[in-house]
Amino acid sequence: MTNQPHTPRSRFLAHAAAGLLTLVATGAFSAEDAGAEEAGAEEAGTTAVFRVYDSGPAVRALLGREFAHVKVDAKHGDLIVEANAAQRAILEQAGLKPRMDMELSARVGLADLALSKSIPGFACYRTVSETNALITNLVAANPNLATVIDIGDSWRKSTPTAQEPGFDLRVLKLTNSAIAGPKPRMFVMSGLHAREYTPVEVNATFAEWLLNNYQTDATARWLLDYNEFHLLLQANPDGRIIAESGQSQRKNRRDHGGCSGVLDGVDLNRNFQIDWTGSGSSTSLCNETYRGTAVLSEPESTAVNSYIASIFPDTRPGALSDYTQAAAADTQGLYLDVHSYSEVVLWPWGFPGSTTAPNNAPLRTLGRRFAFFNSYSPEQSNTIPASGASDDNAYGSLGVPAYTFELGDDFFQDCATFTGSIQPGNLAAFQYGARILSKPYQMPSGPDALNVRVQGPSIVFPGESVMVLATIDDTRFNQSNGTETTQNISSARVYVDQLPWAAGAIGQTMLAADGSFNQTSEGVSLNLPSTGLSLGQHLLLVQGTDASTIAGPPGAAFLTISDPASVGQLQGTVTSFVSGTPLEATLTLGAEAVVSGVNGGYTHRKTPGVYSLLVSKPGYLDEAATGISLTAGQITTRDIAMYPTCAAFADDAETVQPAWTASGTWARASQTGPTGAATMVWSDSPAGNYGDNANMSLTSGVLSYAGLDGVRLAFDHRCNTEATFDFGRVEVSTNGGTNWTQVFQCDGANGWRHEQIELPTIANQANVRFRFRFTSDTGQVADGWQLDNIRIESAGPACRATQLATNLFANDFE
Repeated sequence: MTNQPHTPRSRFLAHAAAGLLTLVATGAFSAEDAGAEEAGAEEAGTTAVFRVYDSGPAVRALLGREFAHVKVDAKHGDLIVEANAAQRAILEQAGLKPRMDMELSARVGLADLALSKSIPGFACYRTVSETNALITNLVAANPNLATVIDIGDSWRKSTPTAQEPGFDLRVLKLTNSAIAGPKPRMFVMSGLHAREYTPVEVNATFAEWLLNNYQTDATARWLLDYNEFHLLLQANPDGRIIAESGQSQRKNRRDHGGCSGVLDGVDLNRNFQIDWTGSGSSTSLCNETYRGTAVLSEPESTAVNSYIASIFPDTRPGALSDYTQAAAADTQGLYLDVHSYSEVVLWPWGFPGSTTAPNNAPLRTLGRRFAFFNSYSPEQSNTIPASGASDDNAYGSLGVPAYTFELGDDFFQDCATFTGSIQPGNLAAFQYGARILSKPYQMPSGPDALNVRVQGPSIVFPGESVMVLATIDDTRFNQSNGTETTQNISSARVYVDQLPWAAGAIGQTMLAADGSFNQTSEGVSLNLPSTGLSLGQHLLLVQGTDASTIAGPPGAAFLTISDPASVGQLQGTVTSFVSGTPLEATLTLGAEAVVSGVNGGYTHRKTPGVYSLLVSKPGYLDEAATGISLTAGQITTRDIAMYPTCAAFADDAETVQPAWTASGTWARASQTGPTGAATMVWSDSPAGNYGDNANMSLTSGVLSYAGLDGVRLAFDHRCNTEATFDFGRVEVSTNGGTNWTQVFQCDGANGWRHEQIELPTIANQANVRFRFRFTSDTGQVADGWQLDNIRIESAGPACRATQLATNLFANDFE
């Protein structure tokens, strides 16, 4: 199992050379006293980053045993480790010829100095104290949905001191207690390695998403109603307290008496049952992968092992050491152990000498589903083998599908990267995992149900029908490490107030939007009558099936049936101010959005109250209004006219646009687009995969935004590249293309995404160009970058001022 913990440090690159000279001058890299435990302990803080050639399993096994984290750089054929003097000597004595990575070593040395007394620049990560306060507050605010369970003590609490009293290990259990079980369960553990900051925060964010959206989000609602979530946010709080001071603490705080500083303790992720005596851990007290004196010797690992055995039944027959017995196909639940870093999703087996797990095929399928969302590499966890690991233990002892997520891509993850990509991508992966808990070994092979929604207002009057829409998609796999077979969609059904797999559940058949089920992604619809539905809120679950007859996870939406006398209505027509033609615009009232019809007509239905309205449509200025009062039983009419944006340039790729200059292999091609249907898109490599050392651009002509502001660029794209090496870049120029500034970058993303980029530097510029530039290095290639629905325009106050200063809204609606 790859075990590559995150050591958060600030990215201080100034004076890098001086920092390196200081490290060398202090003897940090001397090979004297190699092999002595004391030498490693004394020099724990003086480390550098080294590369060794990846010559095969023997080298990986050695590094996995001796080093806390090993990063696999497949691109350059290297293994990367952070080593002190004694560890460097081990590499040299093994004949591995370590080469110092100057840039990464500079960051290590300077960050160690900067973080000796604090953790500057990491406000996005909660401390142990703040995490415990979060748990307490969430339980207090959601007494019917959240409870806290003390599953045991940290090592320090079992041997407390006045300065270090230790901690309870607190599991946050989330479920709707008013609905009886049994329910499928999901266990998520973070912080097992103390210095890994990102995992705890992602786990906490998952808890907040579930609870904070229970009332308004249909997915959060059904997940909490019919499942249980057991979240151990801080699995090693003793060690985390040390790491919060900037020290690189990995292990727990067991005091051996023979080690100093951060080398004291036991590596909790080498202390579990499977292959504990194997070669994938260390027997040396001060080594960072020290496995302890006995299997489950530590209170933290014992508490986790006992707790998961209490919530998951054992579905894998045979002895614990029999690694050939498969778990039952109908096993429920999911186990996640979240670490950092390396951008990988890992599944068993991961111990030295292991082969594939008996449930490898479904484990791999779910791993590729997870990796679709975070764009990580899906892999069996034996790349860098480890003995006594947490995920092997959960799967091996109980049969529950178990995964390790290694978050991030850097030794020193900054908050901007965390909040911009790590947090949302992995939260989406957790949400997917939560939706397949009833059949985790089966459901991921089926198609996903996306964008489930009710067309028009979600409040329906008795006897009315409502159009339910969704997309059923079987393509959402990460195909970067092998290929998962996809199937055409064969059917889709809507279930009202019942789980699709519940006994006696009956779904209503949906139709394919294009008339037939013959693609791997299909739009579907059903005109659902409300006859027979009681007043109140109803849960709609849409589930799709593919040609292999496997049903995937459902998507959800709310439908509310209300008496007209209790509802206030807002309706009207949306038109273009210039031409008077009707517009299909998005109108958001409060938290609910509807789209006006082809005739421009719209209707909002809400409980009585005062609301704010936002009206938006590509190519038009956003219009907003506040203080809209809706009264029960009454209809308020508001017709809306929208101003067009200024100096707009748009291309949906359906026809040739002479304004583009394309270099390299950029061209238009027919491919599956953002909606799942075939359409024309721009592609950097329409004939297949892109090539090595690419540097090619799709460049606009000159555009003028003189006297204009609020310039924005919007586009849909699929950035299927080798992550961290090959990139799609958006660049802008204000001098006709002489100089360029990058405003956006993507890599390693699998699905279609929509981007909108604000461009304040373009305001009042008359010589503007923008370009989509694709670059690659040598080695691995992929499908590349596709673009659709490109639009750049001015949508600011100056644009509005250039048009007629006439009231937008009828009836004094402003």
